[in-house]
Amino acid sequence: MINEDLQPDVQEVLQSEEYEPVSVNVCVEKIKTPVRTQSLPRKQGGTKTVSVGTSSIKLVPSDHNRADIVIVSFDEDIYIAFNAQSAEDSSTMQRWPALVPYPVDITSAIYVKAFQNTTTVSFGSKLWAVGD
Repeated sequence: MINEDLQPDVQEVLQSEEYEPVSVNVCVEKIKTPVRTQSLPRKQGGTKTVSVGTSSIKLVPSDHNRADIVIVSFDEDIYIAFNAQSAEDSSTMQRWPALVPYPVDITSAIYVKAFQNTTTVSFGSKLWAVGD
């Protein structure tokens, strides 16, 4: 048995209200002096070192929370690509010298492979702050 007094209707439960559009006046000014900017904080990060051969491997997946990543090869040059199709052939990858840090600030997947033999690749990535 349902008691009508204890069973409110859906609109009352959701506490829905009439929508009233609100207009806001905005005044845009042309700024004629330098403006100080500050990058957003990074909340997390990650590091990893892997051994890479002459076959392409996905070093990191695509991640919209990644702010940046720095890649370093220790033993020899590496090839770098940002999608699986480019990683299939060295001619469509970028060659990067050993012992030179490679900063990347895009969020796509990153593929690497060694130039001739095997090399050790290390990276450190930073993630954007996404809440508490």
